Amino acid sequence: MARRDFTIEIDGATAAHADAWTDGARFMVLPAGEHRAEHTSARIRLHFPDGDSAAAPRSESVSEAHASEVTVAEVEDRMRRLSESSTLPPHLELDAPDGSPLCSVRPEQPSADRAPDRYTVLEPDGTVLCTLSRHRPHRPHRSYWRIAFPDGRPPLTGHKGTLPGWFTFALLSPFWLLLFLLSLLVGLLTFDDSLGISVWGQPSRIVWRTRDGAARRPALIYRYQQTSYRWDDDRLDHRIAYAQAAVHHLAALRG
Repeated sequence: MARRDFTIEIDGATAAHADAWTDGARFMVLPAGEHRAEHTSARIRLHFPDGDSAAAPRSESVSEAHASEVTVAEVEDRMRRLSESSTLPPHLELDAPDGSPLCSVRPEQPSADRAPDRYTVLEPDGTVLCTLSRHRPHRPHRSYWRIAFPDGRPPLTGHKGTLPGWFTFALLSPFWLLLFLLSLLVGLLTFDDSLGISVWGQPSRIVWRTRDGAARRPALIYRYQQTSYRWDDDRLDHRIAYAQAAVHHLAALRG
């Protein structure tokens, strides 16, 4: 058993506007604490089937990828055209460091408002590895992600925020609100717009585990404070871990 920590980071300047889903934008899966491109565990490329033909090909090397980086103006032009032509999230192509394909992620067309976002993760030969789904919150329930397997194994479910985290959030909310109001009042009285406190939001930690065994160790954890993921390679294929982390990361960028 090994538990590995990794992060997802922008690969050079090509993903400068990736929150707007630019075609050809690239990300890297890196060991936690590592930022050098030569230490990537996997690369992720965004692709729209009806998008810009300038998307980087799978076979390009690291040096070629850096040499082909686009300008901000070109990225903004792609953003405008893509926003007019596509309403779906992009396909994701995941490659190993040597350029060989690991898997791909295909979004499904949503059927109705508040229906879960669904994605199919495919091996290079087209075999289904798993399906990913994002379920929006319905009060009083939390939003959650689910990883379902085609072989009938129990799915992994990860709710946004742990129960201890939500309890702490509810307990401290009145104090945070008071501190925020005092900070705002001081800023208004002194005309000092530099005063303020850090934004405090709802718990965002996610722990993916089977619902029929809460005591079992998690398969994947998103740690909000470190903006990193912890994956248990005994419980989850690394391709699925990377695919779920990529989809989660990009969903957070999109909002």
